[in-house]
Amino acid sequence: GLNEKHMMFFEVFQEHNDKCRELIGKDYAKVTISRFDTCLRYFKEMALKKYHLKDISMKEISHAIIQDYIEIKKESARKYGNPLYEGSEENHQHGIG
Repeated sequence: GLNEKHMMFFEVFQEHNDKCRELIGKDYAKVTISRFDTCLRYFKEMALKKYHLKDISMKEISHAIIQDYIEIKKESARKYGNPLYEGSEENHQHGIG
């Protein structure tokens, strides 16, 4: 509509995390929310470093941006070990997780 707010990705992501946080013990475990928060933090870091952006318009979220995030997370997992990737097929191939 005409009065629709221009939605930003990190704002929407944070709202999602906040809503889920209210459901800890009902629909979500605390560790799940912690992982959501970690994903948001890493995504923000990637956007700032690679694109020099503090937030991204929802309209600008593309497959390429998501792939950049996935590649950065994979690099981090290989370098430091990362609980977000425990149990993934790639980690099993490398003896991680």
